[in-house]
Amino acid sequence: VVGGDGAKWIGECESYFHKCIYTLDRFHVARDLKRFVGHLPKVWKEARQALARQEPAALMAAVERVPIEAIAPDKREEWTAYQSFLRRHRKHLEDYRKTLEAHGIDTRGMRPMGSAEAQMRVLAKRTKRGGYSWSERGCRAMLETVMRRRQIGRLEEAEEHAVESPQRVVSVRRLLHDAIRPAKGYVDGMIRLLRSQWQSRPTGMALKGLRGY
Repeated sequence: VVGGDGAKWIGECESYFHKCIYTLDRFHVARDLKRFVGHLPKVWKEARQALARQEPAALMAAVERVPIEAIAPDKREEWTAYQSFLRRHRKHLEDYRKTLEAHGIDTRGMRPMGSAEAQMRVLAKRTKRGGYSWSERGCRAMLETVMRRRQIGRLEEAEEHAVESPQRVVSVRRLLHDAIRPAKGYVDGMIRLLRSQWQSRPTGMALKGLRGY
């Protein structure tokens, strides 16, 4: 599912990705409509409510009823072009979940695109700040925790269901004394640069050239 403002290059996702659903960002549509019909309270209310319900038929009905004389003279040409824009993108104003449901996909728990986009900002901020590095399992656990907290507002500790597991006592002195495995002359680890886009740059290629030494 791809959301966009109607730009041609974003719309090309339908031909690039298989089984792609393209939806028009309602924020951009509402902003443009307000610029044209914001001075018409009844029309603006109908259009805004139709957008909120994601009903393109009701939205187009409200838009088509606006006489050209009701639009500011300096915006009439733009208004005519914008009406054509909305007609072309009529199917992209529908709720993507209806399309998925028509194909037998369970959409429970799925959100409107605007809400999903806002949620992604929260998740990205939590996982990317500070240069954190995550395992796939750890990242999934963190994302689920953030989403659940947003849904219920607070986290409750389920102590009554908690099962205590015996803690193994580890002696640091013994770990330092006993050799776990023979040394190999290097430190096991990962060079972060070789896992990024810099791996094909001169520095990355030079490091790869040292492989085996």
